[in-house]
Order: sequence, then C-alpha cells, then structure tokens
Amino acid sequence: MKKQLMLHGLQKIQEAIEKNIPIAKIWVDQTKKFPKNIFSLWKKMAIPYVKVPAITLRKMGNVHNRGIIAWVSPVSFSNVEEVVSSTFENGNYPLLALLDRITDVGNVGNIIRSGLAAGVNALVIPTKGCCSIHNQLLKSSSGGMLYLPICPVNCLKETILLLKKMGIKIIACSEKGKTSIFENCCKGATAFILGNEHDGVHPSLIQLSDQVCSIPTSPKMSSINVASAATLFFFKWKEVNDTPSIKKLKFRNINSKF
Repeated sequence: MKKQLMLHGLQKIQEAIEKNIPIAKIWVDQTKKFPKNIFSLWKKMAIPYVKVPAITLRKMGNVHNRGIIAWVSPVSFSNVEEVVSSTFENGNYPLLALLDRITDVGNVGNIIRSGLAAGVNALVIPTKGCCSIHNQLLKSSSGGMLYLPICPVNCLKETILLLKKMGIKIIACSEKGKTSIFENCCKGATAFILGNEHDGVHPSLIQLSDQVCSIPTSPKMSSINVASAATLFFFKWKEVNDTPSIKKLKFRNINSKF
C-alpha cells in the first residue's frame, strides 16, 4: 500500500483543487489566518476540513507545513445527482448507501465490498462525522472503492430531500424499525441509511425516511454489526429488483444547489 500523498501549503493545495485533483481532507492550523472565502469554497465543493492545534500538523510528518496540510484522495469523487440521473436513464433502478456517522474504516470497507457485489450505484459520505477517504480505506475495501462511485456531501439531510424529489425511496436501517426487510419493502429506486456503530441512524434522519426497516434477530442478540446488516439489506434489494433491465422508467431531473 502506497503512503498517503500529502500536500503542504495553501498555494499547492489550491492548485491541486483547480486541476481537479480529488482532496480527501484538509487540516488547518487553528492559530493561522487564511482568507474566509477559501473555507466557503471548500464547503461548496464538499471538501472536508478541520481546524487543529499546530502540534497536530507537526505530528503528521512535516514541521514546515505552512499551517495547512491536505490528503490527496486515492479515488476520484462523483456527484450523487448525476449518478442517480444516469442510472435512471440507463433503464435501471438506483440503489444508494447513505452513511450516517460511520467512523470505523473496517466497517466502511466491508460496506463498499458488499455494495459492489450487490450492485449498489453509489456510496454517499458526509464530509464531517464519517470515516475519511484515504489509503487505509482502499486497503480495507480490497480495492473496491476504485470501482464504486463515492459521493461526498456537506449535509446528509439536504441530500435525502434531494433524493426524495428525484423519486428515491429512503429507508432507514434500524433495529427500531417495525417493518422487516424480508417483507419486500425495498422495491424500486432505494437509498438505505446506515447508522453509526453505537447509536444507529440519527432520529432526525429517521424522521425524513419513507420507511424504517429492521432485521429480525434472536432475543439473545438484539443488534448486529452495521456492515453485516448492510450486506443483508443490499442483497434483499437485489433479490426483489434483480431484472435484466427496467425499461421506460420515469424520473425527475431537477436543478439542485446541494
């Protein structure tokens, strides 16, 4: 596995962004002053950044970092709206996985591998609160993230509202769901929300969901690992919707600010 490529200094980082080199994350010395419009630009482009103590940057390997370090992503990123539109246009139902605060790189790697096997069209990852896109994730996914479109978003709530307008059914995967995934609740264009390892899908996202589905389990174990659960949800969707081609699908193509 190659060492994570890092860029140092604002000028080099901005040049990389202008050349469409994908940036996984930016660390900024909290004591340094940078133009405010830079942060607005990063947010608009869904580039995650965090302000940290100067010692954090020094520990990352370069004492002459000029107050800012960026990780170059090992993969290019995709736009979720474009992925959904192209999938519909090709005569297929989109299947998306939305990650809600999943931080363990092993879990995200396994979700990517299962998603590829089941035909997931894209993985949607918030720029804050989730596992970062880096070389360790590439290794954890056994290279799978090179083939599954990764879509960073600033706000998962806004993305959910956008997907609903495009005709995507939103299903929150939660042990609190009253509907079993085995009741064929996931027919058609679907986005599964997969929740945090400790407290599951956030209540605010559950409220936005069209349905909350669970996996029936033995009383001896009330919950299962999020990556294992994702595999079951993905392949149940595949079983319900797996046809050679779904013709004459109608979808809404809208202009979005998200």
